[in-house]
Amino acid sequence: AVVSTQSTGGRTQRVHKSSGGRRCKALLLKISPDLTDEQLQDIVDIVLDPQYGVSGVIVSNTTISRPDSLISDNKTAKGGLSGAPLKDKSTAMIRKVYIMIK
Repeated sequence: AVVSTQSTGGRTQRVHKSSGGRRCKALLLKISPDLTDEQLQDIVDIVLDPQYGVSGVIVSNTTISRPDSLISDNKTAKGGLSGAPLKDKSTAMIRKVYIMIK
């Protein structure tokens, strides 16, 4: 289990107790731009809590929403949407996360 951290040269690394001090691989959490502000705050709280060992956040993943401005023939397709149609929504999510972690 990941239980302790150690600082080396200004960087904090997660360490396995049973690993003889070897560092763990980074754990990044990818989050959806479809989260509510409350869900987002819950996730940020977990990410910032060292007991969970999350190294960082990838903001944002694909969205399941379809903006009205989407004109693709695939507008009604199932699955995640990414790219240019997601730019404004992703930028807003990045801004929110930045403010929450300050």
